[in-house]
Amino acid sequence: MAADFPPLTPDTELFAQVEATRAETSRPRRSLGQRVALAVTWLGALAFAACLVFPQIAGSWAMLLGTAGAVAGGGLVAQWLRFRDTEPGIHHDGLFFRSAWARGAWGWVAGVAMTAFYCVLYWWDAAWGANPL
Repeated sequence: MAADFPPLTPDTELFAQVEATRAETSRPRRSLGQRVALAVTWLGALAFAACLVFPQIAGSWAMLLGTAGAVAGGGLVAQWLRFRDTEPGIHHDGLFFRSAWARGAWGWVAGVAMTAFYCVLYWWDAAWGANPL
C-alpha cells in the first residue's frame, strides 16, 4: 500500500534568501580601468613566459624590469581601482561561498595538486634534481 505524501513544493523563502546572499557576495563588474590594468598584467606575464621559453628574446635588464613592472604595476593599479572607494580593512566579500573554497571541483583540484607536489618534493627529491646530502 502506497503512503500518501504531501506534494513537494519549493521553499520560496529559502530560495529568496539564497538569491539575496548570492547577490551580496557576487563581485561587481570590472570597470574599464580595471580591465586595462589587468590586460597590462597579463601581457607582462605573457612576455615573461615568452622570455622563459625563448631565451634569445630576453637577455637584458630592460626586458626583465619591463615584464616585472607590467605584472606588478598592472596588478597594483587593478587592486587600487577595485578597493579605492571601500572602507579600510579586511574584505572577504563572500570568499567562502565561491567554489574554490566551498569544496567545489576547483577546490578539490587545487588540493590534489598541492598534495602531489608536496609528495614529489618530500619522497622523490631526485625527480626535481636535488642533491643528496
